[in-house]
Amino acid sequence: MKNSECIIEQYRAGKLVRSFTPTLDQNYPWSMNVNGKSYRRTHGWVLSKILPTLVEGSQFTTKVVLNKSRVGASNSRSARRASPRARKSEKH
Repeated sequence: MKNSECIIEQYRAGKLVRSFTPTLDQNYPWSMNVNGKSYRRTHGWVLSKILPTLVEGSQFTTKVVLNKSRVGASNSRSARRASPRARKSEKH
């Protein structure tokens, strides 16, 4: 799974607190969405907010959700590239 194929959501007490969505910006590849506002973030910054939530006893629950709009686009490109090879491998 690529970064562009997922959305990271963080919950506290079952309520969505913030989410991280991928962007096309190489300097700030993530957008943090919280309280109706959006902030550009780096990989390192996002990891610093996600990793501590993965330990036992954390107040936050972190979930990864497929970004369906991007998954479909990347899968269709992969399928087009792989289809001739897949046909050859199926014959053997």
